Amino acid sequence: MRRPAGTVRAAVLLAVAVAFSRAHAAQDVPFKVIDGKLCARCTLSGPKTAIDANVVIDLGSRVPLLVHARSARLLGMSPGGTGQVKFADFSLDKLRVSAGNLGSLEDLSARFSSELGEVPAVAILGMTAFAGYTPQLEVGGQVLRLLPMEDPTPPGPEAVIVGYEEARSGYLLSGLLGEDRPVRVAFSTAAHDTLIDAALAREAGSPGGAFDVLTLGPLNVAGYVALRPEDLSGRAEPRPEVVLGTGLLAHFRVRIDFAGKRMIFEETRPARFPAEERVYF
Repeated sequence: MRRPAGTVRAAVLLAVAVAFSRAHAAQDVPFKVIDGKLCARCTLSGPKTAIDANVVIDLGSRVPLLVHARSARLLGMSPGGTGQVKFADFSLDKLRVSAGNLGSLEDLSARFSSELGEVPAVAILGMTAFAGYTPQLEVGGQVLRLLPMEDPTPPGPEAVIVGYEEARSGYLLSGLLGEDRPVRVAFSTAAHDTLIDAALAREAGSPGGAFDVLTLGPLNVAGYVALRPEDLSGRAEPRPEVVLGTGLLAHFRVRIDFAGKRMIFEETRPARFPAEERVYF
């Protein structure tokens, strides 16, 4: 028995709508914060095979998928080729692959094997892996929520909106140290501590990094975390003078608006002056 044309048309439209809503629904990437790094379990696939793995999410990196050289060989991945990262409910497909000898991941896997579920960390996912979404990071909630790019949700009234620029060294925001010293601030989710260049700290009169004011727009970073002095001279140009850490980001929900090249910070945990941490540094 033939169905009326209107019924068939309605069924087709419904199927398209369901497929569209699934494709555009928010996706969650749960992670554990281990040694200050965001570690997520996944299946990592290349042309040859697939393996269970942990990936480190570093939203300060512009490389979509950086794989440890040994794992890349096992998976049949070649630099410039593509790979897939599959989480529980969805996957990131056709990610451009780079490979390297990632000693930091070897160290993480050796020191924190039980926290990683005895599954080594073998790759790093950078910001551009999520280019088809609007990433919303909640370090405190241990989730990276991938919102649809067309998500219309406006920032809340207390949100701090900071523009960023793309640079060879990553994603840079403009900050102020004290009242009038401009600083380049790198967004990063690679480590717990928020770093300040040791030479800058000496020049500004506090080698130990004991500054009361370091602002991103109206947001005073120094009210949330102590700044750890470190030599940043080896970083890629344009060299950042401050690098944000996950200890700071744990106080916020951070949404990255690719189209507007801006980051939206909304406080989720109030500041507590980091007296003990400052004394330690």
